[in-house]
Amino acid sequence: MSGRVIAIAVDDSESSKVACSWAKGSLLRPEDRVHLLSVKYIVPGDVAPIPPLTTSGPVGLVAETYAIRKQEEAARVDNLLQRTAENVFNDFHPSLHALEAIGGASGVAESIVNWCTKNKADCLILGSRHMGAAKSALMSLIGFGSVGQYSAHHLHIPVCIVHQPDDKVHALEKILVCVDDSTSSGAAVEWACTHAFQKGNTLHIASVSLPAPYDIAEEDCSAAHVLSQKEIEQEDQKLHRIAENNVKESSRKAVEMGISKESIVCEVLDSEGGASDVSLAIQKYVKANDIDAVVLGSRCMGDFKRGVLGVLGLGSVSDWCAKHLHIPVVIVPPPEKDTRDAE
Repeated sequence: MSGRVIAIAVDDSESSKVACSWAKGSLLRPEDRVHLLSVKYIVPGDVAPIPPLTTSGPVGLVAETYAIRKQEEAARVDNLLQRTAENVFNDFHPSLHALEAIGGASGVAESIVNWCTKNKADCLILGSRHMGAAKSALMSLIGFGSVGQYSAHHLHIPVCIVHQPDDKVHALEKILVCVDDSTSSGAAVEWACTHAFQKGNTLHIASVSLPAPYDIAEEDCSAAHVLSQKEIEQEDQKLHRIAENNVKESSRKAVEMGISKESIVCEVLDSEGGASDVSLAIQKYVKANDIDAVVLGSRCMGDFKRGVLGVLGLGSVSDWCAKHLHIPVVIVPPPEKDTRDAE
């Protein structure tokens, strides 16, 4: 495959530097068209002098100061892009884009999303600033929050959120694709096989077997209303078979896309219990198997629903993984038709 349009968001944070190093060492190909994006901060305008000071002198000074600040911000961003291009991506001859921030709480994220949409980017890569789960969820309710998560929720392309210490940046060897019965899982498998997997890699495909739901019986409840242990075991077995089938179908898809069976590891994971049981099972597998990157689909929950559920600990698995896994997480949307249906 050739000519991918890869957008990489750049700022002056350490996480951005890590994301750039990971992109160069793990994902980029010589034929890719690399675009570095950086958003100019909105320069606050000073309050204009009030009467009787509103003469041409003070008003002109305010306007001149504002213009100087805008020029300094533009120069800062231009310099940042130029340094990043020369120090990291010189071999790729990247295009540099200093973007104007769109007004509003999420102006930086909106600018990046707009550029990627307008220019038909195939993938966006950016670093994580390590916001805590509660803070991120609360901020998202009022329109602030993670640029990476905003981008993953509003773009119809894969978004790679790089979240790891700099000393662990290295080429991909073990890639984990988390699957269920959704169309976005199929898209995640396809992306991993087409854009991330290389000869010599190992593709791990895993699905979490959810526990059987059961009612909590009241003290005076009739025995007839209590789910028997045998019924619980039967339901657990049924859910385990569903997870096995998810893994089997995803493995078959990977083989059809040219991945050898010897390069595929299939696993059904037991849930860890609690609100974030799926996410915790993934985290445990990542640590136990020294996984280098996780690829998973997004179910495209609405912003408000995602924020409220996140505060309660019941939110998106992809959001949880992006916040808590110290490796790159690639969030792949479902096909556009399914995205429109979800919205």
